[in-house]
Amino acid sequence: MNDTKKRHQELKILHFSMYTGLLILLLIFVFIFHDGHFGTPVLDLSPMTLIPIIISVLCLGFIQTYSKKMQSRMTTTDIYNEEQIMQYRSLKIMQWALIEGPALINGIFYSMFGNSIHLLAALVLWVILYLNKPMDVIH
Repeated sequence: MNDTKKRHQELKILHFSMYTGLLILLLIFVFIFHDGHFGTPVLDLSPMTLIPIIISVLCLGFIQTYSKKMQSRMTTTDIYNEEQIMQYRSLKIMQWALIEGPALINGIFYSMFGNSIHLLAALVLWVILYLNKPMDVIH
């Protein structure tokens, strides 16, 4: 296996471990820290509970603008040289970290306050992380 394929495989493994680890932590927040009690959903929209939602939206907005700027520098069909591979790898890791962080914050806030909007936000961010897979153009 050449070096480029090895790096791409490592990136796929890192993506798998990030979304799987996030899912496990969210399940721990729901079923252990919050006792898995699903009674009447609590939808408190006070300023304190909206902080994680605002952080999530800001991070997703930053990801969108920064990713477009970085991807305009790289051609998607020609990620073959070492510099472009490292830029793509750095971009993906940064994107995943900026998705995973707010999801964890929302999970923690759900376990602390029981506000269902935090659980919903964490699950939406998990889906976004899962769908943000590394592309298969690296040969």
